[in-house]
Amino acid sequence: MQRLRWSFDMCTTESEAPAALELLKDIIWMRAILRELGFGQIGSTRVYEDNNGCMEQSTATKGMNEARNYLVTVALAKLNESVQASAIHLHRVDSDSNRADQMTKFLGGPVHTKLGTMNMETDMSFLGRNLHKAKDTPMQVVEHEFKVKEEIPSA
Repeated sequence: MQRLRWSFDMCTTESEAPAALELLKDIIWMRAILRELGFGQIGSTRVYEDNNGCMEQSTATKGMNEARNYLVTVALAKLNESVQASAIHLHRVDSDSNRADQMTKFLGGPVHTKLGTMNMETDMSFLGRNLHKAKDTPMQVVEHEFKVKEEIPSA
């Protein structure tokens, strides 16, 4: 279960490392359940990460000097330990194809539509057309269209 943090981050690594640690906890839990059920996992679990700082510091074998915060230091140390033990391996994913960004970041219309199409596995390009139409149409015209449609009696 994720907890809200009531602080701001000085860099993106400070927000990505605790999120990756929460994912690591879920991976360890799921692997333990699979092992109990007789489906033990042999290889490491692939974790997609789009933050270079988090990847570099999690896979580093030397000290983590960049971390400014105790929570980040602990998270990066645990990630580093899991990578060295071959429980997980971090795989770089480009931000343009990171499906999770649609749910965690404010994106522009075209990127949101592209990731929505990837996540829903159906063409979501209609979102872009409706968004531009609504943005270009004055609010009074939109309200008037709705009033006219309501007054038309149904047959």
